[in-house]
Amino acid sequence: MKEVQQKIIIIDDDVELLETIDFLLSCEGYKTITVTNAYDALKTLPEFVPDLIITDLIMTGMDGIILIRKVREDEQFRATPIIILTGKDDHKEMIRALEIGADDYIVKPFNNQEFLARVKAVLRLRTLYKLLSEKEKKEAQFELLSQVMLTLAHYINNSLQVIQSVITILDTSDPKNIEKIKKTILDSSKKIQAVLKSIEKISKDMEFKISEVFPGITMIDIEEQVKNFIKQE
Repeated sequence: MKEVQQKIIIIDDDVELLETIDFLLSCEGYKTITVTNAYDALKTLPEFVPDLIITDLIMTGMDGIILIRKVREDEQFRATPIIILTGKDDHKEMIRALEIGADDYIVKPFNNQEFLARVKAVLRLRTLYKLLSEKEKKEAQFELLSQVMLTLAHYINNSLQVIQSVITILDTSDPKNIEKIKKTILDSSKKIQAVLKSIEKISKDMEFKISEVFPGITMIDIEEQVKNFIKQE
C-alpha cells in the first residue's frame, strides 16, 4: 500500500526563510505550499487541507496569533497541528499562541535537524490522532448497530411469539377462526419482513462489514449457523 504524502503549509513574510523551510521539508518527502501572509493562508487552507501548519508569529498585516485563532474557529482545521516560528524575545507572544491553540514552537534561528525532528514528532501525533479518531468512530458505529439490532431482534421475537401462539390454538373446525389466524400470521410475517429490510438498509447506510467485527467470519458462515440452529430446534 502506497504511503500517503503528508502536506504542510508554511506561512512567513520572510521569503528567504520561507524558501529554506520549503527546501528542507521537500527533501524529506513532504508536499509543501508556501504563502507570505496570513490572508492568503486562510484562502489556501480549504483547497490544500494540510496535515501541518507552520506559521511565523510576527508578520505584517494579520499576525500569527490572529491566524491561529481563526484556524481554530474552523471546524475542519480545529485538530490540525500548528507549529509557530518565534524569535528569542517573543516569549509572551509564544505563550499566548500556545494558549490559543498552537501545538509547538521553534525559536529562530534554528538548527535544521532539530527543526525536522520537531516537525516529524508533531506529525506522528497527528497520525496517532487520526487512527484513534477512526477507531472511536468505528466503535461508535458498532455500538449503535448493536443497540439497533437488539431493538429489531425484539420486534422479530414478538412477531414470532404471536405466530407460535396462534398456531398452538389453531382450531381447524371453525372457518372464521382460520381466517382470523391467517390474518394474524400474515400481519406478523409482514412485520418481520419490514424489520429485515430495515436491517439491510442500516447495514448499507453504515457500510457495515461483518468481517470488521468478526474477522474470518462471512455471511455464509452465519447463514449456516442459523440453519443448524433451526434444525436443532
